[in-house]
Amino acid sequence: MSKENIIKELVKAIDYYNYMYWVHNNPVIDDETFDTLYLQLKKVDPTNPILYQKYESINNSFRQRIKHINPAYSLEKEFNLKDIINWFAKISRSNDEKITIQPKYDGCSAEYRNDDKILLSAGREPQYGFNISDKKSIIWALTPTYNGMLNLCPESISGEIVITKTNYQKYKNKIVRKDKKIYTDERNMAAGIINQKNIPEILHTNGGFLPILLLIDFNYLNFEVTFQNLSSLDIENILSQAKQFDYPIDGLVFKLADDFYSNSLGFTAHHPRGQVAYKTSYNEVKKTKLISVDFQVGKNVITPVALIEPITIDNYTITRANLHNAYYLLKNNIHINDYVFIRRSGGIIPDIVDIEFAESSVRKPISIDECPVCGAELVYYEPFLYCTNNYCPGTLTIKLKDSAKRLNINSLGSKTIEKLISIDINTIDKILNLDKNTISKMPGFTHKSIDNLYNELSTIKNSKIEDWRILSCLNINMIGKILSKEIMKYFTLEDLQQNITIEDLQKIPKVGSKKLKLYTMNWKIIGNF
Repeated sequence: MSKENIIKELVKAIDYYNYMYWVHNNPVIDDETFDTLYLQLKKVDPTNPILYQKYESINNSFRQRIKHINPAYSLEKEFNLKDIINWFAKISRSNDEKITIQPKYDGCSAEYRNDDKILLSAGREPQYGFNISDKKSIIWALTPTYNGMLNLCPESISGEIVITKTNYQKYKNKIVRKDKKIYTDERNMAAGIINQKNIPEILHTNGGFLPILLLIDFNYLNFEVTFQNLSSLDIENILSQAKQFDYPIDGLVFKLADDFYSNSLGFTAHHPRGQVAYKTSYNEVKKTKLISVDFQVGKNVITPVALIEPITIDNYTITRANLHNAYYLLKNNIHINDYVFIRRSGGIIPDIVDIEFAESSVRKPISIDECPVCGAELVYYEPFLYCTNNYCPGTLTIKLKDSAKRLNINSLGSKTIEKLISIDINTIDKILNLDKNTISKMPGFTHKSIDNLYNELSTIKNSKIEDWRILSCLNINMIGKILSKEIMKYFTLEDLQQNITIEDLQKIPKVGSKKLKLYTMNWKIIGNF
């Protein structure tokens, strides 16, 4: 696979995993695997904007947008001491430059302004946050000078809203997601509670109110070293001490001790220059046996998932594990009945961190001959397996659901799309042009559901659809939201229906030669909008 394609796949994966984690509080990948993807992209494309893109962890559709007094930047992340040393080598004024090391809390960033009694969550833009003051009454403020309910706090503070490990274990089966599933970790529960319009009744006990959230603006663990002693630092010992406390952390923060000098260095577009985060995670690893492999059909590729003998990690029973892609199976020579070592870091599908071969007499090869959904021939282009059927119901359902989402069509779930495909409605333009008679042919549709779907589609069609949305919803391979917006800077939709050449496309930044398939695309579907 070319470098450009690798970047594209990494960007797509990181964007999706971040979106699910921060926006939906629903991690679908473990921290260790995500960090690996992040590092891979940082290595091949260190300035890629997806590395620094912020996601709002709170549902802000109904919230007031307010400007921060001080911009809420994210921290740049490093994953080893060598890179931390290189970071401070660029900004330290001497070998005696003092560096403070503090825990990196795993929660939701927030700012409380005592003058106007407003509590803000961090937003996508560093300069702006969203008003979450309706949650002040459930937050306990813990600062160097104050310990009590946030709405009585006499000072302005900023920090992380977190749930202690103890309270997470105490309430995880009582305070659950809207779909009744358990929050996977402390951060997800904190974000989930802040995200709810109505405070869960479980928080009210014995006629009083039980605060389970903390807004932390102090550090119970604080090391200070000089730059020249940074290389001899025992990070694992510091992390081990931090792990003993009741607050969830996912790393350490290294920052210049001289705040005035640190602030004078300013910010990049993404992060402050005077501090950096050392990212880590604590993960229990257990050994189990690989029973079989389930090949799942996704939007573009077929992904293997390990089915394992059940094990329990962090009170979760685990029966499945991530196998990434077909190349991962080949590279590691994985067979049925081999032993795998599983790590769970909050993700729904845990990761395999090591493999132990079983005796040769019981090892069985893993094979797949055809698409598990439509039976079509499969092809392997490293590192992925692909179905050769462009109208495979497995991939088509996901593609059309994604297209509907890009056009803000909310009433089309997977089940409905499958019914549409069964009556040959298999492109997004056909969906937009549905009439009531066609909708009525689908099983299970009542008069009300027919009217609801038809009216929503009519509203979308009769409103102005942004050009980039139309382009991105066509499911052209490798052209998503970001690249669609870029192309629309240089061409109109009408242009794309004419004779667009490879040379025309290569003139667009971020496209170049990596999108050679574009010029063969039938753009006439655009006219149906």
